[in-house]
Amino acid sequence: MKRAKVISALMGVVCLLLVTSEVARAQSADRISSFHSEIKVARDRTLTVDERFEIVNEAGSFDGGFRRRLWVKAAGPQRAKAGGFQSIDAKVDGLDEKFQASQNDKVFDIQVSPQNSRWSRGTHSIELHYTAKHQFLVYDDFEDLNQDISGEWPVPIDKADIELIFPEGLPNDASISAATGTDSDFQFDCVRSSLPSGVEFETTHPIAPGKGIFISARFSHPGYFISSSKEDGFRAVRENHPLLFPWLAFLSGLIVFTTAGFVVSQPLLKNLDTNQGVPTDHRIAVTVAVVAAALSTASLFVFREPYTAMPGFFLGAITSIGISGNPHGGEPFSLVVVGVTSNLFFYYVVARVLRRIWPSKNRASHGR
Repeated sequence: MKRAKVISALMGVVCLLLVTSEVARAQSADRISSFHSEIKVARDRTLTVDERFEIVNEAGSFDGGFRRRLWVKAAGPQRAKAGGFQSIDAKVDGLDEKFQASQNDKVFDIQVSPQNSRWSRGTHSIELHYTAKHQFLVYDDFEDLNQDISGEWPVPIDKADIELIFPEGLPNDASISAATGTDSDFQFDCVRSSLPSGVEFETTHPIAPGKGIFISARFSHPGYFISSSKEDGFRAVRENHPLLFPWLAFLSGLIVFTTAGFVVSQPLLKNLDTNQGVPTDHRIAVTVAVVAAALSTASLFVFREPYTAMPGFFLGAITSIGISGNPHGGEPFSLVVVGVTSNLFFYYVVARVLRRIWPSKNRASHGR
């Protein structure tokens, strides 16, 4: 009797192991057997993406459809607008397929659902086409493109390859690489090949569930890319002509701050000291310098660009860097102290010159 119970228990364990093994085998059969992505990078940084997923649906992981999640990149100092996705098309097994697209602050979701209640068992091909905008980070001297190409999936990806194509030729000094893994745990283990107008990367091993393949690229700026004035306005002009903006800001600051100084100086001096009669050129110039320097110092906190928003600071910083030989100003030269001091002196000189010019024109008009 006891022997029968032992045999029965052993048979139960064996059956459980067989069932567990069968479930695990069936689950492991679901996978993305291959992933291909072709990304065309336009001069205005628009990415035109064509993706093809070959999926194996044996255990039912894709019964409910195919869900492609694209991360939305936030706007910031180096990105004019939040990343966006447009012109979306989908095909399943070579035929146009309907899809639903939705977006929140972090994810753009493309849901390709089966026409029937569920997709059949076996292999299916899903093709997606879309354009992606505002994916780059644009700095003064360079710009970065860090892109999650495949996304992360609950099933493995057997193999993947990426083609990064620049229709007008690969940019000079471009540094482009590909890695597999996650944001915090990745390896640059892809094989790189050269294309006539770009580069190709291929994986060397299957990608485990929850991991993906990423592109990391850096380009010198200004250089290959041209920002769109239609989309980014004046910011695009500044990015396309980085040497133009400092001088525009220099002249704008000079005109605005000097004018404000003159508007304030004479009424202020008359109210402070009525016994002195007409203020002298020296006193007016000092007042103009103080007012203009105060406004330009305030602009430092508003624009956060001291080299361009403050004319005197701009010249003072160049002087400080030239004397110290240090690109950051160096010690004992403090950029703040040098900037404020040079602002005072700069606006004082400007005010004295304008006061000399104005009376001469005034006398000339009276002479006529």
